[in-house]
Amino acid sequence: MKIKNNTADTLNKPVARTALHTGLLLALALPVVPGIAHAQADAGAQGGLEEVVVTARKRAERLEDIPVSITALSGEQIDNMDLTSLERVAAYTPQLVVTRAPFGSGASLTLRGIGSPFSSVGIEQSVAVIVDGAYYGQGRTINEGLFDARSVEVLKGPQALFFGKNATAGVISIQTADPGEELEFKARGGYEFELETVLGEMMVSGPLTDTLGARLAILGRKSNAGLSENLAEPVDAEFFDVATSQTNVYTFPGAARDQPKEEELFGRLTLKWDPSDDLSSTLKAYVSERSQGSMTANVIVQCPEPTFFSNPGIACPKDDYKTYQNALPAQIGNNFPYAKGSDLYEDYDSYAFNLNTDYDGIDRLSLNLVLNYQENDYEAIQEYFYENVVPGYATYKSTFDAYSAELRGLTQFDGPLNFLVGGYYQQTERHHQDIVLIAGLENTAEDRNRYVTFDKDSETDDDTLALYFQGIFELGDDIEITAGARYTDETKKSYFVQPYVNPAVTNVWVPDQFVRDDQSFSDWSPEATVSWKMTPDLMLYAAYKTGFKSGGFSNNSILTPTTPPGGLSFDEETAEGFEGGLKATLLDRQLSLNVIAYRYEYEDLQLDFYNAANVSFVTTNAGSAVTEGIEFEATYAPNALPGLNLHGTLNYNSAEYEEFLGPCYIGQTAAAGCVLTGPGGAPFQDLGGQALANAPEWTASAAVAYDWELGAGRSLALLVQAKYVDDYYASGFGSPLSQRDSYYRVDASARLRLDNDAWEVAVIGKNLTDEFIVTGAYDITGTGFGTGEAQGRLADQASSVDLPRTVQVELTYRY
Repeated sequence: MKIKNNTADTLNKPVARTALHTGLLLALALPVVPGIAHAQADAGAQGGLEEVVVTARKRAERLEDIPVSITALSGEQIDNMDLTSLERVAAYTPQLVVTRAPFGSGASLTLRGIGSPFSSVGIEQSVAVIVDGAYYGQGRTINEGLFDARSVEVLKGPQALFFGKNATAGVISIQTADPGEELEFKARGGYEFELETVLGEMMVSGPLTDTLGARLAILGRKSNAGLSENLAEPVDAEFFDVATSQTNVYTFPGAARDQPKEEELFGRLTLKWDPSDDLSSTLKAYVSERSQGSMTANVIVQCPEPTFFSNPGIACPKDDYKTYQNALPAQIGNNFPYAKGSDLYEDYDSYAFNLNTDYDGIDRLSLNLVLNYQENDYEAIQEYFYENVVPGYATYKSTFDAYSAELRGLTQFDGPLNFLVGGYYQQTERHHQDIVLIAGLENTAEDRNRYVTFDKDSETDDDTLALYFQGIFELGDDIEITAGARYTDETKKSYFVQPYVNPAVTNVWVPDQFVRDDQSFSDWSPEATVSWKMTPDLMLYAAYKTGFKSGGFSNNSILTPTTPPGGLSFDEETAEGFEGGLKATLLDRQLSLNVIAYRYEYEDLQLDFYNAANVSFVTTNAGSAVTEGIEFEATYAPNALPGLNLHGTLNYNSAEYEEFLGPCYIGQTAAAGCVLTGPGGAPFQDLGGQALANAPEWTASAAVAYDWELGAGRSLALLVQAKYVDDYYASGFGSPLSQRDSYYRVDASARLRLDNDAWEVAVIGKNLTDEFIVTGAYDITGTGFGTGEAQGRLADQASSVDLPRTVQVELTYRY
């Protein structure tokens, strides 16, 4: 694997910084040491491990009985550490990385080094997100509110049989809370100091009648300070009017100094109807609204030199939360499609309905029906040069809606053989517009398009039908053999057009030419598992699994004269491999041990490369990639000390291209492996053996949680987690500038509960080591030179980053 080890650099932290971190931890954790509470709900009062029930195989099973590599977070854990987004869940899940991105699909979810690039709208995520049994395939799902949740399960490796297409890397399954049999009420207020964030949460739940219950949950959050400090100064730019041949000068002011100042509002209403013991139906309605002052506030520039390439007078911020973004002049902003005056902005709105029905009224057969409708709307403007130079902008208007229905039946025969059979249908429509302004051109002969350099319009309609089955054979009480397959048939109809291109640049971008493609995909995805209960508390298993992710169409591509026929389409991605391991519960349910080894091969891995040299996107399929490794997990909850929970993980993962002739990064010289005479004349490099993006070889965590009963209805809950991540690349194309050193991250919380848990005061600290964590990177337009030549300079890179150290206080009342 082409990666160096810089562990020593991480260990050599300044003494003062280490002392500060130690003091913070001691203040929060008191008598405990680094760790995390894992799979411990109410076991604290008695000691020992709490039984955890998961639904990874579409049926309720104990965590220790399921032959799947899985990380399960309980509702209590989610609540205690404020894990209200997929990004926050990733910090607690080994080998899961969530990248929030400024364009394209808006996000990349990566598991064991396998993920989908954020730069393409048309590529579905390789990590499928399932909410209350329904599939959410868009990257912007990270904008949905993950709160008032019953559980989160992260399944690793291909999961095609039960979760269908687009689960080649794994699945994140979220179950939200349902109404109970008693009246419940919760109100929470909080404040986070770094971003000056105010939050409020409310939940009320209970029975309306003997058979009908309701639950309403609302979460709001507003940040009054920014993640990044915007230091951009005003910039003047001359615009040539192609209609009159005159030149006009516009001043682009610096955008808001503090960015992004997020605002979020989420709501969920649940109605649960239980008219009989055989029938249960749950209807959920979801609403999400998220807005912020800049879609690129979490993008920080990294440079190979001390200063910006495009603006040598400014020092490159590198690992510092500083950015340089210019707003639009009012005259342009008031006359540019989807702009909102001068300001940068990002708005996301969505709603969804989900109906989940269980019926057990047929002898020896359980039926489940899930109906889902979801719709989201996204608008934003991006300033994409980042270096306080004559700027460029793109506005985005993207809509997505989907309807799905799934019917599943599970037999319950007394004999050794049972079956699970299901059918799935989904219909989606995605419409995407990009409208681009490159400062320097205008056309007063146009009204709507006066300041538009070129615009893009694209749509994809998708119909998917799938059938799946599984045979479950129990050989006595000790051995279970399961085998099944899923058949998927999918059709996609897409178009792409650039309706307007400024006449001065029609030699660069092709105007008004429709590109259409009708695609069909079909696939059989088989799976087989053998599990052996050597004792009631020790299981061995081995599994063969496959996965399938359909091909598609690059909706946010760019059409140039050199775009090859079919250049906007890409093929399906497949996965195949094995995993096996043991799961043990020992010492009278005080200790659990899991050891799992795996190897999966991926063919035609879907990738998207932003070619900053000619402002175009290259969507392609990598030849092949392999991910293999071993995972170790242990949890200890001693009976002798009720309330104490120790948890640790250690993971080795090698994820790299096996065969792939891919694009060069800007500034990659011939000596560094870039060859100029690639297919179609484009430079290429041999990426065989190169590590995939966000694929550290080693990750580990160590954890302690202690729930201390103080008497008189009071208790104190303490929690600390330490996480280690090895060196990794933030980009999948090998740029040395995207290589990141290993780091340690520490999170902690302290909760004082009063009046028998009616009141709770909490302090939550995240990333207390204040690590600068990069989760994605790409070359910046107009920077770097010498690609494929003897001499060159690497392009500056835009890096998506995680939050710095945050400390939050909360006050909660429960009834």
